Amino acid sequence: MKFTEESIIEKINSTHGWIDANDLADYFGVSTRTIRNYIKNIKQVNPSLIYSSNKGYMINKRAYENREKNEEIDNANLNRVNYVINQLIVSKDPIDMFDLADNLAISDTYFSRVLTMTKEHLKPFDLTIDKKRNKIWITGQEKNIRRLISKLLLTQDDNFICFNNPFSSLKSQDIDSLRKDLVFILESFQYYANDYGLNTILLHIVIMIDRVKSSRIMNEMQQRRRFYAKELQMIKEITHYLESNYNIEITSSDAYSLGVVIINNCAHTGDTSFSKGNINLYLEDNYQELAEEVLSNVAQHYGLEPFSESFIVTFSIHIMNLVNRAKDNNYTHNPLKNAFQGNYPLIYDMATYITKWLRDKLNIHINDDEISFIAFHIGAYLENTNINKEKVNCCFVYAQYHNFHVKAIEKILHKLENEIFISSNISVTELDMIPSDVELVITPCPISKKQISLPVIATSMFISNTDINNIYNCACKIMQERTKKKIINSLQYFIQSNLFHKELYTETKEEMIHLLANECIKLNLVEPSYENEVLDRESLSSTSYSNGVATPHSLNMSAKRSFLSVVINDKPTLWGKRNVNIIMMIGTSIVDREAFKLLFDELIAILYDEENVRKIIKCNTYEEFTYTLSNMIQNSGE
Repeated sequence: MKFTEESIIEKINSTHGWIDANDLADYFGVSTRTIRNYIKNIKQVNPSLIYSSNKGYMINKRAYENREKNEEIDNANLNRVNYVINQLIVSKDPIDMFDLADNLAISDTYFSRVLTMTKEHLKPFDLTIDKKRNKIWITGQEKNIRRLISKLLLTQDDNFICFNNPFSSLKSQDIDSLRKDLVFILESFQYYANDYGLNTILLHIVIMIDRVKSSRIMNEMQQRRRFYAKELQMIKEITHYLESNYNIEITSSDAYSLGVVIINNCAHTGDTSFSKGNINLYLEDNYQELAEEVLSNVAQHYGLEPFSESFIVTFSIHIMNLVNRAKDNNYTHNPLKNAFQGNYPLIYDMATYITKWLRDKLNIHINDDEISFIAFHIGAYLENTNINKEKVNCCFVYAQYHNFHVKAIEKILHKLENEIFISSNISVTELDMIPSDVELVITPCPISKKQISLPVIATSMFISNTDINNIYNCACKIMQERTKKKIINSLQYFIQSNLFHKELYTETKEEMIHLLANECIKLNLVEPSYENEVLDRESLSSTSYSNGVATPHSLNMSAKRSFLSVVINDKPTLWGKRNVNIIMMIGTSIVDREAFKLLFDELIAILYDEENVRKIIKCNTYEEFTYTLSNMIQNSGE
């Protein structure tokens, strides 16, 4: 069975009694974490639909029946709207309204309501419906109609494009063949497109083929972009391939539009690897300088080590393509954006910071899909370089015998150089000389707990893989406990009793931001500009999560003193497209950026568990809240 929110609901509904997350995960072949995240999303839309307990999940039958009735109405109207749009797009001539109403089996009066809904669906694409007597048709530029078709295709499959649709004569096997041939041509010119970029190009081509076959020609476009000779040659070959294989004639406007989409979603691999010395051969304008500047700001702002030269080079290419996509209003669809934001909030926030910087610097709009792609780049880099991973301070205790301990230490450090460092090594006869800052003792000697209060890993004389694994596991646990302690300390520092609110409601999220920001301004925690900074961050991408939590904050670490303003409500507040019960407005000063990084990630991780959210919502006082949250942090990962 296909894994969707709807299939989870149906599986729970078909189960007699309770079903736990492990059984659901086994049934769908996914992780229990994925199951929990999907159920959180379901409950965000319909909180009463699924019961949760330590036994697992069970459907609320009454809510399920009511949902079916409401969804039948909503889905019926959406299907009617899509039917009208499909007919108007496919038809070459105006369509009779009464015929559409008859085909939909609804009255003429009710069709007027459907037509109004259809017009609302067309507004974001700068399209409208014109009417003469009883005939209607879509009016607007061809490029906007193609944008609409693209959106409709993407809506049908949230992961990758579904081509079985009323707008395309191409079948799945045709698409597979087209994909392979397109990749071959791109590679012959030393260009590469990842799966997301390739999908965007294919979608554009499929729509173009059928529109051109129907004599729907792209209007003359202002050709803003100048292609290099090699790019022009590649575009010409792809155009010729399409004309020959699909019996169409591609105009200069369509060829230009296709070229823009291809170049915006590809990277030139070149004959050699990219470097700081040769990157300008593949870049337009000053994108390398832009990448260096924004990444330097990110490193300074978030307290990171400077980004490597190789990453700056590859990120320059991503920025160039991103900016060109933004200028051409031709974004790459990213189906993983919501999951990434929820699982890696700090990395997503770094990406949002970069987005704001580029927006202000270049005066362009960057959507949520593109923010997520920036987050992919930053996240992969941080993961690969193990930035900010603190090592565990160890002491090796030995019994002198032909300097065996020297080789043992060398082997341990060779295997675990990223996790530990051995600051001292002493004889077993000098245990009282172990430095006070040591966190872990490693020794092949028998030592009792009475002799040392520190954690001790007993090894064999000749260090084995089992010994290495034991040291690694203990070091990881120490690092985890150290991090928890830092987070709890920073939590107590960030949260002030006069910024804790229970049952505080406003009509809109903007009013809530105004209320909380104004309170912080009066307490001299931030400057008056803070409210606009928070609203500006919110305009880039909503800070609400599917777990019922919102974390409004400024991208600038401009607070005079770090704080966390907390609102806990029994009834949800609409925050963007999500309902939230917990609002945490974060303000950080530059001196507290390390604490902010730790706290921000941990808070979202803790509050991503719906059981934790329920416990937090039950807290009525500042003392209850800090005590409960501290316990959650302390027990996390166990």
